Amino acid sequence: MFRGLGHFIYRRRVAVALFGALFLMASAVGGAGLFSRLSSGGYDNPDSDSARVARRLEADFGGGEGALVVLLTAPEGQSVDTPAFSAGAQAQLARLRAFPGILNVNDAFNTGAAQLIAPDRKSSYAVAQLSSLADHREVIHALRLKFAGSPVLMQFGGAPAIDADVLDQVGRDLKVAEAITLPVTAVLLLFVFGSVLAAALPLAMAGLSILGAFLLLRLLVLFTPVSVFSVNVVSMLGMGLAIDYSLFIVSRFREELGLGKTVEAALVRTLQTAGHTVLFSGMTVTLSLLSLLLFPQMLLRSMGLGGSIGVLVAMGGSLTVLPALLALLGHRVNALAVRLRRAPASEQATEERGFWFRLSHLVMKRPVTVLCATLIPLLVAGSPFLHVRFSMPDERNIPRGLESRVVAERLKAQFTEGALSPVELLLHFKDGPVARNDALDTLYDYVRTLQKLPGVVRVVSLANLDPRLDSKSELHRFLRMVRSGNLPEGQAALDHFAQGSDTLVQLFFKGDPRGSSARALVESVRAMPPPVNTEFKVGGVSAQLLDLLADMGRVVPRALLVIIVTVFCLLFLMLGSLVVPFKAVLLNLLSLTVTFGGLVFVFQDGHFGRILGTERLGSIDALQPVLVFVIAFGLSMDYEVFLLSRIKESFDQTQDNARSVALGVQRTGGLITSAAALLCVVILGFATGRVLSLKQVGFGLLLAVLVDATLVRSLLVPATMRLLGSANWWAPAPLKRLYEKLGWGKTVSADEA
Repeated sequence: MFRGLGHFIYRRRVAVALFGALFLMASAVGGAGLFSRLSSGGYDNPDSDSARVARRLEADFGGGEGALVVLLTAPEGQSVDTPAFSAGAQAQLARLRAFPGILNVNDAFNTGAAQLIAPDRKSSYAVAQLSSLADHREVIHALRLKFAGSPVLMQFGGAPAIDADVLDQVGRDLKVAEAITLPVTAVLLLFVFGSVLAAALPLAMAGLSILGAFLLLRLLVLFTPVSVFSVNVVSMLGMGLAIDYSLFIVSRFREELGLGKTVEAALVRTLQTAGHTVLFSGMTVTLSLLSLLLFPQMLLRSMGLGGSIGVLVAMGGSLTVLPALLALLGHRVNALAVRLRRAPASEQATEERGFWFRLSHLVMKRPVTVLCATLIPLLVAGSPFLHVRFSMPDERNIPRGLESRVVAERLKAQFTEGALSPVELLLHFKDGPVARNDALDTLYDYVRTLQKLPGVVRVVSLANLDPRLDSKSELHRFLRMVRSGNLPEGQAALDHFAQGSDTLVQLFFKGDPRGSSARALVESVRAMPPPVNTEFKVGGVSAQLLDLLADMGRVVPRALLVIIVTVFCLLFLMLGSLVVPFKAVLLNLLSLTVTFGGLVFVFQDGHFGRILGTERLGSIDALQPVLVFVIAFGLSMDYEVFLLSRIKESFDQTQDNARSVALGVQRTGGLITSAAALLCVVILGFATGRVLSLKQVGFGLLLAVLVDATLVRSLLVPATMRLLGSANWWAPAPLKRLYEKLGWGKTVSADEA
């Protein structure tokens, strides 16, 4: 296949290069406007009870986690009860209700809800519902401009405001990452290749990959929501892998030219060897990422789709457009030298005195000692993960000083955390509307049962909005007054807490809504039998986290199995062995312990926060280990594929296991080191971002790449390959015949090229 592809690209090199240029221009134009169509959030399972409650509250009750929170602060010397503040606040809230995109506003003045007023009565907050047809980001920006400098201090927070700030920050972080990454990468490529033209090719492929992936993402959002966080991951993977793949392709092409081959022969041989490996590597990373489609959360699914797109574009460009450019350049690929060219380690493959060759032999002399000396520190470094605590991001996910974080912090300081994120119970009456005397009687009794649950401070519902509603008869009288139109604030309360046959019941508690006691409260509520002829669903932050953790426990084992089996099969098809793929997967899993331990040590426990620009969170975002594992596993197998392919190539020629390992490490040593350094620069550029969840991903991937490119590649692989000897290449006879028949991993000799 690659022989034919090489000859085809050489003969059609102008057309293929022109296609690449047109695709680049189309991507630059078609990918514009991507940010405005991306979604935030994405942590919930759409089919979970908590997600259903959130959607219903947002659509019909003017509340829920998707509601806009407006904090109103009284000037010095005033309070919520001061007539001047009360009049000014109500006037501003009236302007807010008239603002385009605002459907309704519930506040302490029109509902009488005491929980909307701070205990010190210095501030109050309102809950506004945004139209689903409006661009929430634009609405937030417009509101901040509209009410800046208003007589009553109004600050906007809640999920829509946080989402808007996240979108803005991600865009700023992406520009900073690219500004840092591209110049440093260019310098490193010049150092690796010693030629301006050769160094420019990986950068060109990186640009093609990023813009091409943005174009495809722009098309993807037409069919499914895509998380805003996927843009950074797509950029990071597209740029990093495009540079890595280009590095291997260009280096092999120059190596083949150095052996005296014609440009066409060198190109064909490059695709038969490095191109073949790039294909398997790209497939490994892509299939690993696609395992995220097993999860119901939009964030993980869009990361899987977006990341796969980035990898496929990088791989496709490296196997088509890049070879066409190499065919056009020919020997001019070495032009514009910036230093006296010295052959990299991969071009000294026939010499058995290189650094990597000597290191491999040193390791293989004492493989057991090396294994123990390497694995024990890895396990120790991973031990912090044993006390991991999972949660969801809060306002600390965004930088200090952003208005939505300021609002969240002030609300936490002035209200108890449980007062801001109550357990929200949506009770459905099967036999008719809530606004009936018998339904209100049932609700009245049920609320008093809920108040007895451990940890509950206050229950708020239609049955006890006012302390004066201390009997069922008073509740009936209240409802009659509302129906007669004599109690406007009562009508607002009725609209907020009841819609048709459904009514909202809020359980307030002390403590962290993401803590274990809050989750225990949700479990207690769910375990309670509902009143006769009713059913209920439980929502809120605590319920959402409980549902998320349940999803993780259910789906993670399946996803891990899919990743491991898929990668194992791909490696078998490439290498014709069952032992080497098993060992590669096992070593990969062991090396990732450092990554997970590091995440807990830095982000949960708060070490090195001042240096890394992080803060102690006390927990880890529940989705981050999954995301980091999937990407890191794919990237780690990426280098494993390059190394094992060269070992297999040498073993097929010599049948000498130890020598093949040493030669394989020697031939890839310089290239993998360079590729890892370049990928680390790319990841580091994105890890400098100020959105903490993306910083966690970047930090985890950085650790994974460093461990894999150093300890695994130079120590663990040679040691285990030496211990297993010829058994490395064992497979049952039927599978061997299948491998030979498919010929996907067949090593092509130089003469066949």
